[in-house]
This record gives sequence, structure tokens and C-alpha cells, in this order.
Amino acid sequence: MIEIAYIAGIKLRKKIIEKKGDINTVVLKIQNAKTKHDFADCYLNLCLAYKLEANNDFVINILTEKTTVGEVSTSLCLGLTSEKDYFFSLNNILSLKEASEMWGLDDSTLRHAIASARFEEDEYRKTGRNYIIKKEAMERVYGKLGH
Repeated sequence: MIEIAYIAGIKLRKKIIEKKGDINTVVLKIQNAKTKHDFADCYLNLCLAYKLEANNDFVINILTEKTTVGEVSTSLCLGLTSEKDYFFSLNNILSLKEASEMWGLDDSTLRHAIASARFEEDEYRKTGRNYIIKKEAMERVYGKLGH
């Protein structure tokens, strides 16, 4: 779901740029979504406004998966604000929650590691209150999984 949201953000960013829209305004709209229904409604309205074909599977997954609205909106905003389509390799992006579960750490441990600069600035992004981090950054700081 995180990867799909990131790709949706990239596609939306391209349309916004084509139409000379304001990406920051769109990011604020997305960040204001409090529930999954609000987020889905916001995404569909943005698709209509920028004449982008909505990804119906993405909308259905937003409403049915256990991923939080914060994680999905953070990933979508990353796609919107990235200057390069490849900021994160799609198989290499993790929400802080996913990373903490995979490495058996509390997410507060990861937040502290970010705050104390154990991760490089290009290894994570923050949107609102949520973070997304590169898997290779986790491996660099905490070691490879299974080792």
C-alpha cells in the first residue's frame, strides 16, 4: 500500500506540474485528511481536478487495509514532493511502523535515532507526524535482517 501511494503521488505531481498547480496546497489538503474516508475523498477530488485517472484499487485498499491514513498520506505526499521519481526504490521504502516491527524495535527508538542524526537526511522523510525510511538505512544502522 505504501508503494502504491508513493506512485500515485508521483503521477499526481506530474499532472499538477502540467497544469501549473500548487503542490504545497495539494499536500496540505492531503495532510488534513483525518480518516480513511476523508483521504479517499480527497484523492478522488484531486484526480478529478487534475484530470488524472483514479486508481480504483488504491482507493479500495485505502478503505480496507490496516495501513493508517497517516502512513498512506505520508507516502502519497512523498511522491508529490520528490524531485526525482526514484527518491525511494519501491521495494526499499518502509513506514516507521513497518521498520520497527521488522527490526523488533519500538518506533520511539527510531524517532530518537532520526532526531540524533543516526540516519542521513536523504535516508528518511517526514510529512506531518509520520516518517518513511529506506530499508538500506535501517540495515546500515541496525544490521541486516536475519543476521
